[in-house]
Amino acid sequence: MKIYWLSMSVSRARVSSVAWRSTRLRSDLAGNRSSPEELRDEDDAFVNTLCELVRGKESWKFSLSNNRILDRLTPAHVEKFLLKSRDDPRLSHRFFNWLGLHQGFKHSTRSFCILIHILTRATLHWPASSVMQSLLQQVSNPREIFDTLVSTSEPFGLSCLAFDMLIQAHLQGMMILRALEVFNSMRELNLMPTLRSCHGILDGLVKVNKIGTAWEVYVVMLQSGVIPDLFIYNTMILACCKEGKMEKANRLIVEMEENGLSASIVTYNILIHGLCRNGKIGEAFEVKNEVMKKGLSLNVVTYGTLIQGLCKVGKISEAGDLLKEMLEIGLVPDEVTYMTLVDGFCREGKTGEAFKLVERGVVRNAFAFNALIKGLCKAGKLEEARHLLKEVGKGGFAPNDVTYSILIDRFCEAAHWREAFDLRDEMLERGIVPSVFTYGALIHGCCKAGQMEQANKLFKEMLEKGLAPNCIIYTILISGHCRQGNFEEAFMLWDEMLERGIAPDTVTYTAIISGHCQANKMAEANSVFNEMRKRGLLPNLVTYNAMIDGHCKEGNIVKAFDLRDELVDKGMVMDVYTYNALINGLCKAGRTQEAMDLMKEMLAKHVMPNEFCYSSLISGYCNEGNTEEAFNIFNELVKKGIEPDIITYSALIHGLCKAGNMQASHALLNEVLDKGLIPDNVTYTTLIDGYCKQGNISKAFKLYDQMVEKGCAPNVVTYTSLINGMCKAGKIEEAGIFLKEMTDKDLVPNELTYSVLIYGYVNIRDMEGAFRVYDEMVKAGIMPNVVIYNTLILGLCKTGRMSEARGLFEDMQNNGLLPDDVTYTTLIDGCCRKGDLLEAFELWDEMFYNNLKPDVVAYNALLYGCCIEGSLLEAIELRDEMVDKGILPNVITYNTLVHGFCIAGQMEEVTNLLDEMIRRGVEPDHITYTTAIWGHCKAGNMHEAHRIKKVWEERTSQIK
Repeated sequence: MKIYWLSMSVSRARVSSVAWRSTRLRSDLAGNRSSPEELRDEDDAFVNTLCELVRGKESWKFSLSNNRILDRLTPAHVEKFLLKSRDDPRLSHRFFNWLGLHQGFKHSTRSFCILIHILTRATLHWPASSVMQSLLQQVSNPREIFDTLVSTSEPFGLSCLAFDMLIQAHLQGMMILRALEVFNSMRELNLMPTLRSCHGILDGLVKVNKIGTAWEVYVVMLQSGVIPDLFIYNTMILACCKEGKMEKANRLIVEMEENGLSASIVTYNILIHGLCRNGKIGEAFEVKNEVMKKGLSLNVVTYGTLIQGLCKVGKISEAGDLLKEMLEIGLVPDEVTYMTLVDGFCREGKTGEAFKLVERGVVRNAFAFNALIKGLCKAGKLEEARHLLKEVGKGGFAPNDVTYSILIDRFCEAAHWREAFDLRDEMLERGIVPSVFTYGALIHGCCKAGQMEQANKLFKEMLEKGLAPNCIIYTILISGHCRQGNFEEAFMLWDEMLERGIAPDTVTYTAIISGHCQANKMAEANSVFNEMRKRGLLPNLVTYNAMIDGHCKEGNIVKAFDLRDELVDKGMVMDVYTYNALINGLCKAGRTQEAMDLMKEMLAKHVMPNEFCYSSLISGYCNEGNTEEAFNIFNELVKKGIEPDIITYSALIHGLCKAGNMQASHALLNEVLDKGLIPDNVTYTTLIDGYCKQGNISKAFKLYDQMVEKGCAPNVVTYTSLINGMCKAGKIEEAGIFLKEMTDKDLVPNELTYSVLIYGYVNIRDMEGAFRVYDEMVKAGIMPNVVIYNTLILGLCKTGRMSEARGLFEDMQNNGLLPDDVTYTTLIDGCCRKGDLLEAFELWDEMFYNNLKPDVVAYNALLYGCCIEGSLLEAIELRDEMVDKGILPNVITYNTLVHGFCIAGQMEEVTNLLDEMIRRGVEPDHITYTTAIWGHCKAGNMHEAHRIKKVWEERTSQIK
């Protein structure tokens, strides 16, 4: 009978399937285009066939493939199937899974949501949760899931069940904010999640310290008629404790008991922990006594919390008494409590008490000895800890990797590298395999000492032993390499870390951001900073300081202050490093007064400036030429008891050298030496450069000798300054010899070094020497820049080799360098002096075509050419054009015009030009007067010549 029924069922399914297929075939052969109604009917027939086959007893793979159902199956068909089969939730779930897992079918979001509705209605919570987790993996937009749950709910009626499942899925995935979004969206539909979900949301918010949001959710719950249970009350009491609102926490306990709920030991443990955390130990013990009166049993958590609270406020003896009480009632302290007490005794220097705890056998195991060793290390008693390590072995307890790791870490912290590595060797001799923590301690020690090669070696050894590095080790290495300036190494480690799937934390992000900022890669720093925030990691003050400093060094002060405003808005307080970065940035941007105002704000907020802050201001004022104010800042620094360092002195020396006050700057150097400070190559080079610029080569070389004597190695800048000084003094051959000495010391000359030497040869019109240095530079792999080309073009123009100058002009463009206004001005001047005014005007037009703006020097060069050629009308037009463009003529402009008009005998115009000079505030010099007097004498205007001589004498006496 059973076999007969089964065969009849399969036969009916087959007949139905064949009927559907033959109807469809006839329609296709007839070429008929189905109407929407017909298509719906066909879909319904298809789904009905699907339902019969799925409910049949044949294998799904066989029956669905044989009838070609799987070939035509679409997500829409599955949606209809699920709705038709909702009375059999287990079958629906099985078929859904079979399609997805075994046939590779991609379900629609609607199919998922319909099935979730079916399963939650049938109280099949575990399968519903599994389907929801799969849906979250497939759909990245959480809002899409919520909206689809709403749109598919009509056949089932709107209820909280499916939405509650979505909240639970988000909570399991630690996505508390997404769970909160679902909660808020449900409230818009007048739905309230279950008590379990409400508790999960509140608990999640409190754990991530979003206390304000937790209270908002709690209020909404109460307004919606939700009656809190013990778990919700405990969570909100914890929220009060985290906020430090202990009275509010007590009120909640009263309210809870008034609502018929009895506070448990968990409730009171939360309250005791909150009181201890807020330093209210006395009140915490009052709660303990109250708990005992109520007949509740104190547990390990109660005693552990109170012991930790007492240790935190330094009441170690009382903590010891509480431990005795705990032991008397048969409770054994956990590891954290024990560690806290041993650590407390060690911190107070009561190592004997700590020893007694272990010796009495309270918790006599390897953990106890590790706790004691850690306590001794924290108290700085490293030798005692080392001695205890030997005692551990005698007492029958073998030290483990944790024991050694604690010691190695502390010896590294104390910069006792040799002892740390000896411990590592001892560990290996005992057959104890170093852990990730052990390697982390050693790597950290090496990075701290700047021994990055050794750190890399340890890291490689760790990988070879099959130990997987964690986020902390990568962070230590990245920070270490960044501190040493090994930025490429740091960036490679960052990439490797991401490839291994290790998620960076805030400290790691801060380290790599700092590296990018130090390497002047602000685009990359911004990218990582934004990525960090997208991942939900909050930048801390150190992160913001690194970004602010990077933007300030880049010169982007606006962005730096935007970040300052952002960190303040987030409730962070600017520290000395934030102010230092901003003050330094403003000073470098020439905004020293604003930097000074920021320092006043800093003092008003009780943030004390350090020597770096003062050095920045000193440097800023010096760069502005205000050495008087720089000294005022320096004196203020000394008055505040801050000892100036070499950076501060260097800033002041630089300012004085810049102002040409070499005597005062040298006196400061002597003060530095008297104080026992060691001048660095920046200090010496600044002074050497100052003397070279004044032409005092002998003093410059005396300082150079002193620098070498004191073991301070001259750098490329030092040699460049001395070469420049020798060139200015006309000692070109000696400068060339000095360049060779520089290369012999493995110092590579840079563009500036070659540039000053080339200019030295150009200055004495030795173009062969200039090109010889140029060839050496190219041979060394340094391509000439625009400045070097301009210098060589100047030399060729000066020596009348205009065709070669023009050739070099074309050569620089062929090498991808764009001529600047100096290039064009030099060539125009050369053409004018050669008498080729037409070529000069062609270059002038080309200059404008290339969007280059001529300055007063360029105008003067072309004016000279016009005057020499007698084109005085063009000269006057050029003068008028430069005035129209806002370029004020200078004394050279007028001298050129005066000379031109004198040669032409147009003396009336000369008189007009002299009057115009006075009117425009351009003081005529001796060339102006002598040229005008010569012109009038030449024209026979002796009376006017005498008048001008008298005016000259009167103005000279007034100026004196």
